[in-house]
Amino acid sequence: MTLAAASTGTPIAALSGAAAYNATMAAIGGGSIAAGGFGMAGGAMVLGGVVAAPILAIAGWAFASHAEDALNAARDTREEVANAIDKMSKGKTNLLKVKHYVEQLYAETSRIHEIFLGYFEELKQINTYKNSGGDINALEKELLLVVNNGYQVAAILTDIITTPLFKPKYNRNGEIAIGEDKVVEVETDKEGMKVINSDAIDKVLENSKQSSMIFN
Repeated sequence: MTLAAASTGTPIAALSGAAAYNATMAAIGGGSIAAGGFGMAGGAMVLGGVVAAPILAIAGWAFASHAEDALNAARDTREEVANAIDKMSKGKTNLLKVKHYVEQLYAETSRIHEIFLGYFEELKQINTYKNSGGDINALEKELLLVVNNGYQVAAILTDIITTPLFKPKYNRNGEIAIGEDKVVEVETDKEGMKVINSDAIDKVLENSKQSSMIFN
């Protein structure tokens, strides 16, 4: 508009309003149709092409960039989901192992407890006999046997109960590590899950079965 002139020869800069717009569009189109140009229609076509091409390029780049970001985000999410599923799967496996050992410990503890109750009942009967005026000295051997066996069974039961379900940590002095909250610290695997004290549990369960055989 600053440099061109209308078909009438008047500088476009001197025009205003619709006249300036029409003259500008015709100038962009190569001049008026009468002068051999494409007129306002040509100006609109040229201007449309000039403006549309950058818009399409910028929009295409923006969409591509957005799509790439969305794709990267989707990949990150997929990886996070895959990791979560993997941890859940490992967690499920670990919980099933915990359940397995808990059931074994419960079953063995219940079995030994039943044996212990047998000796405990005998002690109560002996005590009832004594309180009713019976001669306790006459039952000395039986009493000693019941007390001795009862203590041994109780010791087996104590070994099972005091065996940790999860593997405890030990400090440099070989002592069980105690945290700031006064709770025993336990070992964890690379997934952050507590390590089952399987070796110690297997050992105490086997010892219980072997040691209790004489009391059945």
